[in-house]
Amino acid sequence: MPPWRAAASKAASAVNGRRGMAGVFPFTVRKTHTPALRSQWTRRAAGGSIPGMDTQSPPHFSITTVNRLDDPSLRAGLEHLLTDAVASGASVGFHAPLDPARNAAFWDDVASAIASGGLRLLVARDGAGRVIGAVQLALSPKQNSPHRADVQKLLVLTDQRGRGVATALMNALYDLARSLGRNLLELDTRAGDFGEPFYSRAGWERAGVLPGHTLEADGSFHDAVMFCRRL
Repeated sequence: MPPWRAAASKAASAVNGRRGMAGVFPFTVRKTHTPALRSQWTRRAAGGSIPGMDTQSPPHFSITTVNRLDDPSLRAGLEHLLTDAVASGASVGFHAPLDPARNAAFWDDVASAIASGGLRLLVARDGAGRVIGAVQLALSPKQNSPHRADVQKLLVLTDQRGRGVATALMNALYDLARSLGRNLLELDTRAGDFGEPFYSRAGWERAGVLPGHTLEADGSFHDAVMFCRRL
């Protein structure tokens, strides 16, 4: 096979293995619920120049499901992640500066929800094990909505944004939701925030607007945009 054809075939195989992602970024899921999910969630760059990848300093990270929050380093990383998000102006339910006690209480509640089976947590870590992102899937407990789940707290460290972490977290979350029989996802985000165009580009449907949904620290009210996505 001519060298140019071999190179083209290699690049095509790499891209085809990553269909469904808004960009092509190398990441590896080290722990999943089943081998089937592991094969779906594990995507590695195959070398060479791939559209959407920064060939100068390609981002490398892993995504794992977390069942317990009793690891001190993990807990500290998650608390730092939330502090960073609030400080950057993200509308995630808190005002800046985030009180450490509120931060700790929030993750205590997350740990309890995970233990009760009503919440799933996905965490992204870089090659050094540092927590760089996370997202939560809250399962509807209602008898008439076993097919629904809410996407909550999609967080990425400010120094890691624009590297495909959020997209990778969401793709892993979609696979997880499907494995749990949840085919209708819902979320809300503050109108005008960076999350609004992100979800639109990712194929989410705009379902409506809730006027004055959030009260900001300066006393102003902001609308929230409701999104849904069928899997």
